Amino acid sequence: MWHEDAGPAALPRAADGPGSLTFSDLWHGFFANIGQIFFMPQWYVGLIFLLGLFLAGRRAGVLACVGSVVGLLTAWALGTPAEQVAEGVTGQGVSWGSVRISPRRPVRCIARRSISRGLGVRG
Repeated sequence: MWHEDAGPAALPRAADGPGSLTFSDLWHGFFANIGQIFFMPQWYVGLIFLLGLFLAGRRAGVLACVGSVVGLLTAWALGTPAEQVAEGVTGQGVSWGSVRISPRRPVRCIARRSISRGLGVRG
């Protein structure tokens, strides 16, 4: 299975940087995780997106928050450098995944409803 018995893949060097998370790193990371869903690493963009998710549906907003917290906890447990945690590099997939697997998928329903209204379709 491994090409020429090279063994499992590994990082070329150990991750470096300050590993202890400050409160500022955590709240920046919380909102940046949500902003990174749309490739926007700024925490304030994540805050705006989170407000939009709450407007689309309370469940979508809550699930994005839960996903962001799970991403932060996972990054902390794995020893991810604080700078990467604050930039939202580690939690964006969890944030989007938690919204995406919602049973009612409120984001898609809201988007479909908005498009229908924009096209003048009633129903």
